[in-house]
Amino acid sequence: MLSFGFIGFAQAEQFETYGDYQIHYIAFSSEIISPEIAQQYELERARNRAVLNISVLKVDVSGSTKPVSAAVRGSFTNLAQQKQTLDFHRVVEGDAIYYLASLRYTDRETLKFDIEFQPDSSQPVRKLSFNQQLYFEPKK
Repeated sequence: MLSFGFIGFAQAEQFETYGDYQIHYIAFSSEIISPEIAQQYELERARNRAVLNISVLKVDVSGSTKPVSAAVRGSFTNLAQQKQTLDFHRVVEGDAIYYLASLRYTDRETLKFDIEFQPDSSQPVRKLSFNQQLYFEPKK
């Protein structure tokens, strides 16, 4: 996951397994993205902006995984119960497929993410919920 210039995130990503699919997710400050990468993927770099990266992988009988396209939608809620819809856009890079959404946050804010994904229209919609606290990057 995260081959587009985000070195070191592979250990930080998290995933959940749903039958023969895995959904990988990570949220991080947009400030750690280089200006070139941000421009390429139309992501705003700002102190109060984060990026949510979602990818869906199909697991075969041997345990190998392959990125797949999926319908991905979601929202997040802050501690004040203010809900915002996430606007995902699909990125294909070689064999990798990512769904990226940009969001605003405040320093040390804990957000609850609710994500729905459906890799195959003949399969049920799957739901993922997780909480993550986001921090501003230290000033340089």
